[in-house]
Amino acid sequence: NKPGRAIVAAAGNEGELDIHTGGQLLSGQRYELLLYPVNICDYEPSFCPDIPNIFLFGADIYTDSQVIDSIYVGIYSIENNEFIDEKGFSSNDVVNDAQIFDKNNQLVGVVSISYEKTENYDNFLVLVSNQGVEDIPLTDYLWGIVFVPKKNGAFDSWSLMPIGSQHPTKSRYQRFPNDNAMTIGSPAVGKKIISVGSYNTKNQYQDILGGFHDDSKFFPLGDISVFSSRGPSRDGRILPILTAPGLYVVSAFSSSTDPNEVDSTMLDPSGIYVVSAGTSMSSPCVAGAVALLFEQTPNLTSDEVIELLKFSAHRDKFTSSEPNNTFGWGKLDVVRLLQLVTDVKEQINSKRISVYPNPATDKVFVTSDEEINEIQIFDVFGNLLLSGNSRIIQVAGLNSGAYFVKIRTKNNDYLTPLIKY
Repeated sequence: NKPGRAIVAAAGNEGELDIHTGGQLLSGQRYELLLYPVNICDYEPSFCPDIPNIFLFGADIYTDSQVIDSIYVGIYSIENNEFIDEKGFSSNDVVNDAQIFDKNNQLVGVVSISYEKTENYDNFLVLVSNQGVEDIPLTDYLWGIVFVPKKNGAFDSWSLMPIGSQHPTKSRYQRFPNDNAMTIGSPAVGKKIISVGSYNTKNQYQDILGGFHDDSKFFPLGDISVFSSRGPSRDGRILPILTAPGLYVVSAFSSSTDPNEVDSTMLDPSGIYVVSAGTSMSSPCVAGAVALLFEQTPNLTSDEVIELLKFSAHRDKFTSSEPNNTFGWGKLDVVRLLQLVTDVKEQINSKRISVYPNPATDKVFVTSDEEINEIQIFDVFGNLLLSGNSRIIQVAGLNSGAYFVKIRTKNNDYLTPLIKY
């Protein structure tokens, strides 16, 4: 949190994937997570070792601390959902290569479980594979993970193809619905990270082969990009912080990229620009805006930058008037962001108006060559918190964070940021 530093991160591109499931676990009950036997290597080859025909899938599970007593991993028939067998493990077990058999005593999968336990949460990573052995029929079954809680607590799981409770598949125990919530990944989910989602700013383009691409029916301009990952964080924070252009973005074609490896339908007619989409297109827009912000005010902390981005973000019919887990606080507005630290500052200086100390802890003093009619303090959401005409403002009761001071004189209104420690 040193001044002049901030980290901007893409929110992720899992917004159209219902990879999350979760809810509240009650002591004495049993809960089940059903998984389709999908080969994750087909989706993310980098996850898998260099072994031919390896099948691997699993679940990344988080619970409140010390909630889970035991975990069972078992199989169901795909044809009729008949339960076949399972194997149980203590929540304190590190499981390496536990074997699961069908009713004919044939090996059908190998289970590994690792865990991390902290004061605030427990994390269990359950992986099922065939270890590259083609004769292990991993994908011939539905797989179930059963949780036995020893106390009440929250549960969240991420996996490639969970079968949520909204699907009619029969299971032995309660399941939770699967959805696209909490799909913002690391590092964007970090507490001091500027996480950036994507909205649509271009839905038509022509490629280098002369083909015209019109996706206006699918991607309305101004709306959230379908792939943009959604919040909140697991600890309940609204994410992303804001959104920026991410579909489609036309940018320079890297000279180090082999043109033969690029889809020609994504090259613009010049051949030197490429059409892309993703939150990795959105985050550089915000990173550039933050760089301009630091150029004007080099000593801002990351917390202050985040508050300024929130306050300056544009809201419209797509974003909603309130912060949410789709658009965050709105859409990047670079002009408004910079006006908060440039135009406004010049106006105040030109009229010999000052607000000090800034940052402040308990009192703020306002001086002006003009007669002051009213002084107001707003939070980053625009809510009025304090008002009066005294040139000494008591701010000790405000929480630490970023605020805005509006100074109303006979002829003008002036606005300046205020940081409260």
